[in-house]
Amino acid sequence: MHQIKSFQELDQILDKDKLILVDFYADWCSPCKTMMPMLEFLSGDIKEQLDILKVNIESEKVIADEFKIKTVPALFFIKDRKVLERMTGVQSIRYLRNRIEEYR
Repeated sequence: MHQIKSFQELDQILDKDKLILVDFYADWCSPCKTMMPMLEFLSGDIKEQLDILKVNIESEKVIADEFKIKTVPALFFIKDRKVLERMTGVQSIRYLRNRIEEYR
């Protein structure tokens, strides 16, 4: 898992030819805290298939605005700079794995 600190950093990573899962979160968000261990598990389990990026909506407001984030957690599957799916709320590991298999 990689913490994004700037729009330029995100832009460089989006240029990779790899499936990316971007997690928009806030430190005060309980559902975001629920998602954290699941995303950490996925990042270790299938890291060769997927890059997981974390974006704090409070410290990276420009990125949050660009992606029109209104609710957290917000998860985006991105490949080849295209948003394949946008989800809000807590998701199960099983659901995320199924989506990863479909998109890779």
